[in-house]
Amino acid sequence: MSPYRLSLCLLILGWSERELARRTGEHRTTLRRWLSGESDVDPAVAKWLDVLVAVHVANPGPRRKPLSVLGGEATPTPL
Repeated sequence: MSPYRLSLCLLILGWSERELARRTGEHRTTLRRWLSGESDVDPAVAKWLDVLVAVHVANPGPRRKPLSVLGGEATPTPL
């Protein structure tokens, strides 16, 4: 997993470095090294994150208001 992909996973999940450290038991220094590309992401963590992101993207939470897209309002999809 690339540092960019790791950052994207955190954004999609809404997690901070601290939250990923808490959930994986990794030290935050290790996570910073992963995010900077100084060391490789643990393959087990990478696989786990890919699964979580896939589930999160496939099953988004309900929203009361549509997301704004680049300053314009997104049109709500009918149910």
